[in-house]
Amino acid sequence: MDEESVTRLVREFGSPVYVIDITGLTDRFESFQRTARQLYANSEVAISYKTNPTAALLLKLHQFSAFAEVVSKPEFDLARRLGVAECEIVFNGPAKNDGVLRDAILGGSQINCDHFDEIKRIEKIATSENLVAKVGLRLSLPTKGHFSRFGFSTDEPLDRSEAAMIARYVVDSKSLSLGGLHSQIGTNVRDLDLFRHQGACLATFAEFLKSVFGVELSWINVGGGLASIAPAVGTDDATPLELPDVGDYCKAVYGALKNYLSNCKNDPVLFFEPGRTIFGPFGATLTTVLGIRPSAHNRNAAVICDAGVTAIPLSSQFDFPVHVPSRKSMMETYDFCGPTCMQRDQLANSRTVPKLEVGDSILFYGTGGYNIALANSFINYRPGIVGWDSAGRFEWLRKPETFDSMKDLHMADFTE
Repeated sequence: MDEESVTRLVREFGSPVYVIDITGLTDRFESFQRTARQLYANSEVAISYKTNPTAALLLKLHQFSAFAEVVSKPEFDLARRLGVAECEIVFNGPAKNDGVLRDAILGGSQINCDHFDEIKRIEKIATSENLVAKVGLRLSLPTKGHFSRFGFSTDEPLDRSEAAMIARYVVDSKSLSLGGLHSQIGTNVRDLDLFRHQGACLATFAEFLKSVFGVELSWINVGGGLASIAPAVGTDDATPLELPDVGDYCKAVYGALKNYLSNCKNDPVLFFEPGRTIFGPFGATLTTVLGIRPSAHNRNAAVICDAGVTAIPLSSQFDFPVHVPSRKSMMETYDFCGPTCMQRDQLANSRTVPKLEVGDSILFYGTGGYNIALANSFINYRPGIVGWDSAGRFEWLRKPETFDSMKDLHMADFTE
């Protein structure tokens, strides 16, 4: 975005504000979906709601036939409100209450179970409804950096692993059937070998289910985890990283699963669940300079912005790239701070940009994944969200919070 576009944006929508590059985001999603289906026709891309739960943005992605990947009742309800059929909802996560589980079972959602108590609850619901519920198992894989807290262990020997024992329980149940496998190896992963290993582990367990129980799966879900562009805090260089190629990623995953999938009679659905790699690179946070505090103790001058860690919570984990849309030639190195009274309200350190003055605009970009979802109203209201397209048009995706929109929370303890 150039200086003129940013000036117009601030004039029409204020500051701070989140900005989403709609064209870039939807192009990235379409490329992901097209590439996956070229490799394996029965592939589906389920968009991760938790990564960016902006309803207007999710609706745009559903127009491209995205499935919904949800992990809670509020997200499940949002997907249905946006017109997504239950059979196009992938339901993950460790905390699903009985009411929403019943809706998901009756609607034919792909339910991936995280723990045994959840399986028993599904079995009880299915028995009461006099039907057989199809469930998937989330596997905890022997992969470096894997989220070992979640899912069923596949430690060797495989036939005596936790996952094998749970699979036997499901197969033996009169009210359950084993529908699929799910895994999530981590987040912001750039090493494609980890995804190849993930696919190989899933294929091995799928073959085990086929040979021991005669089960041919209806779906295999490889989760998400593919990286965005912001380097982690603490790296030597804050330069934005290259966005991973979706073709290379899909080939890495599918290559490991190809033999199993090609030998199945019913062509299982291969699910991908991208989040950060779709939303992250195409979101920015626009903020305005409120003041510049002179340097002390031989440090950089501190720029005080009207957006801080309450608006960009992941700034403590990632060095989001900083862009100052200015024609100024003089450069300065600054630390960037937010507007709150917290010592930790720091957005970036030692960034060299065109010399700043009060009222100048700054874009922190690559912030489209998780920051909007995790933003909070501590001290300041949450910013609004603006969509920006290839024709240079802006539109509200969600207006900013105001006292009027939040008054029920503020005034709940008061009576007339």
